[in-house]
Amino acid sequence: MKLKLKFAIIALLMISYQNMMAQSKTVQGVVTDPSGFPLPGATIIVQGSKNSASTDFDGKYSLKGVNPTDKITFSYVGLVTQTVAVGTRTTIDVTLVESAQNLQEVVVAYGTQKRTKVTGAISTVTSKDITAVPITNAESALQGRATGVTVVNGAPGSSPTVSIRGLATMGNSTPLYVIDGVLTGNLSGLNPSDIESISVLKDASTTALYGSKAYNGVVMVTTKKGKKEQVP
Repeated sequence: MKLKLKFAIIALLMISYQNMMAQSKTVQGVVTDPSGFPLPGATIIVQGSKNSASTDFDGKYSLKGVNPTDKITFSYVGLVTQTVAVGTRTTIDVTLVESAQNLQEVVVAYGTQKRTKVTGAISTVTSKDITAVPITNAESALQGRATGVTVVNGAPGSSPTVSIRGLATMGNSTPLYVIDGVLTGNLSGLNPSDIESISVLKDASTTALYGSKAYNGVVMVTTKKGKKEQVP
């Protein structure tokens, strides 16, 4: 009698487990960066399976066939991967935080990459181009010299506004500035004669290198360095 009761309990547990597993559902939500901006192209995957999805331009995703016992992993290049247990929820919004270590490694790696090995769209202005015409600020060096880049002069004493065609977030079109591998907000205070070259990174792959800060493109500046010369 006890043996039959034991088998009956096991059978009930198996049926309950199967019913729970059969109750698959659709989980949806929004993935954002630390600033609250939506992350397009983020990867969402159910752990231990091939069930995956990616976010659209507004950071939204929809993942079908998810079970309450599943765990979902959210990942994006340059940001910390996050894993969330599903449970009874059908809406899961996630904010991914920056990985300072990964971002630093990416910046250094890209700064030493050869142009021939970079697949992204790049416009480069050399020191020869910069000194060909008298300019008062570094941003003006891009005016008329980099395709797809618009430079608008502001009030006297203020820095020009730089925007890259095809890349702009809501209410903001300022690109990310990188001077010798260091992220900055602008090029003010940088002497144009100290610039070796300016490279403008213009396609979506910039977000894979610098994260969400590069939505509007990247203006990478390399300054002149001292050279060794033999004394006669």
